[in-house]
Amino acid sequence: MIKKSHVIIFSLLTLVSLTVCSAEKQQYEVKVDHLKKQLQVKLCFDDAPDYLYATSDNAEKLVSHIYWTKNSVQKQIRQRRGYIDLPDGESGCLSYRVNAKLNRGRLSSSKFALQHPNDSILSIGSWLWKSSTYNRSSQSSIKFLHKSGINISTPWSLISRSATTTEFLIKYTPDSWVGYVAFGQFEIEHLNLQNSHLRLALINGNNSYNKQSIIDWIKQMADAVAVIGDDFPIKEAQVMVILLTGSRGAVPWGQVNRAGGSGVLFIANPASSHADLIADWTAAHEFSHLLLPYTPDDRWLSEGFASYHQNISRARTGLLDEKTTWEKLLAGFERGRKAAGQYNAPALESASMKHLMQMYWGGAVIALKADVALQEQTNGKVTLSIALDKLNDCCLETGQEWSAKETFSRLDRITGTHVFMQLYRQEVQVNSYPKYQNLLKELGVLQNRYGQIYLDDRAKKAHLRKKIING
Repeated sequence: MIKKSHVIIFSLLTLVSLTVCSAEKQQYEVKVDHLKKQLQVKLCFDDAPDYLYATSDNAEKLVSHIYWTKNSVQKQIRQRRGYIDLPDGESGCLSYRVNAKLNRGRLSSSKFALQHPNDSILSIGSWLWKSSTYNRSSQSSIKFLHKSGINISTPWSLISRSATTTEFLIKYTPDSWVGYVAFGQFEIEHLNLQNSHLRLALINGNNSYNKQSIIDWIKQMADAVAVIGDDFPIKEAQVMVILLTGSRGAVPWGQVNRAGGSGVLFIANPASSHADLIADWTAAHEFSHLLLPYTPDDRWLSEGFASYHQNISRARTGLLDEKTTWEKLLAGFERGRKAAGQYNAPALESASMKHLMQMYWGGAVIALKADVALQEQTNGKVTLSIALDKLNDCCLETGQEWSAKETFSRLDRITGTHVFMQLYRQEVQVNSYPKYQNLLKELGVLQNRYGQIYLDDRAKKAHLRKKIING
């Protein structure tokens, strides 16, 4: 069975050769040829597993010329529906060719190819086929052999780097998780955030851009999310900014990736000013995803809490004033409420990509309700920010998927309350969209007859509103 794809960005591909030395501790050795845009893959075993498998639907299209070599004798073999059968227990090497020109995807469009003529996009599963023995205890490293001036961006932890080699430690993550690797003549900047480290790849292709403006934007948005807790939630993260003209907005696309480690990818307009980038919410939203463990089957939680914190984080660092923050939150809450009513939406826990606004902003209302309830039940000693910071200590980088129920149960244990599971049972499992109007009034977030927001510091829970904004 072919699993859901992980995606790799190959910039300036140069023929790839992979060598795996043992089933228990595998080492991949990679060469890249940007002229042919081909990957020649070689995996060597002392004790071959039953088979290798692909985690990308593109694997069958891209892979050809598969050979098993033992004692200089080469035998051609074929793949079958995402599997390559090996002579179990034998020593030898598997080799195959990957044609990157056949790949299709968001970052292999004609527009992308024109602006990034030496860049190619492949899923990890299209070339980094996994052994049938692959599991949580698997240990692998990967060494890239490249020309001087070529940089490599991956979500894996960096082991060493020289002018012509770069080696990483591959972290186990489930097959369905998505991750990206970039190769090319781009620059990598290293940004330090207290105890965390971001490896920022600036992938500009043939686009001119303001390098310092991009660096400052990423740094400011990461710093904003860092103030939600004591530090940025992830100790090490890959960040890729891919510059692409022809799209609306300063940052038309962003996504968080979890395969091999934490990574965040942005498509940015190279013509955007620093003010345009700072005014955009995308980076704050994507970085806010890293405040929670991965909950792929409960998108309302990950998207909702990120939508809430994209505004709270910017308020706490002065990028938004308090009034603007509540204007943006209320506007989002209203979009979600109207969408839920218009499309006969299911209970929030069942919201899917068909119910985007309900999912994003219904989850954000739950975040606000949790923030207020925690303060009320602990006399202000515990906030949502404190709860998430403590969740970071136990649960963010475990390499496993979480459900919303598991996450909320753990947060209740961390905070010594029943706030989260009460919200889950009373709101998430029952209502298509949580009510928020009365809570906003109690917080002192009011509207005049023209729909304009004003803040009332005499309101019953105004002090809780202030703490949410100020941290």
